[in-house]
Amino acid sequence: MGPELSRLCDGKQPMTQVAREVSPEAPAAGFVRVVKTLMDDAIDRGEVECLVDVLSWALANFAHQGGPQVAGDIVRRLGSHMGALAELDQAQVDAEQTRKEGVKSH
Repeated sequence: MGPELSRLCDGKQPMTQVAREVSPEAPAAGFVRVVKTLMDDAIDRGEVECLVDVLSWALANFAHQGGPQVAGDIVRRLGSHMGALAELDQAQVDAEQTRKEGVKSH
């Protein structure tokens, strides 16, 4: 596992941040592309619930095989990714608000 992939897979940084920095040749980049393709396809077909069920089953299988520590790690990473996405959303809201305030002051 190269340094880029180990950074992505260690769960210490949000995937949204690290995925942008991973070289296209890294295995993680391929996983990101595959999952994005699956997500886009599920949205186009109106089958998001089905994809969520399949992906959550896959995570449950990892947790089952790895035991309680792995299960806890999966939940921790999910929370970390959700927090990072919420921060990105808030940053966009803040940027838009700043832009609007700049327009009003001129």
